[in-house]
Amino acid sequence: MAVNLTPRELDILALLVRGKKNKEIATAMKKSEHMVKKYLVALYDKTGMGSRVELAMWELKRRADGLHL
Repeated sequence: MAVNLTPRELDILALLVRGKKNKEIATAMKKSEHMVKKYLVALYDKTGMGSRVELAMWELKRRADGLHL
């Protein structure tokens, strides 16, 4: 499935895969937790995933398939 992700969404995914919580992601990106949640909702909608774990696994598979560019 080809999904067009924004640079910010890719940043969120990178931190999510590393096991970061919303507050940690917000701090790292200098955003509010509310904004991080909005990005995650957008990612869930774009990917069809329903949880953080599913989203992280989807991203890891995408990377393994060479689709992380």
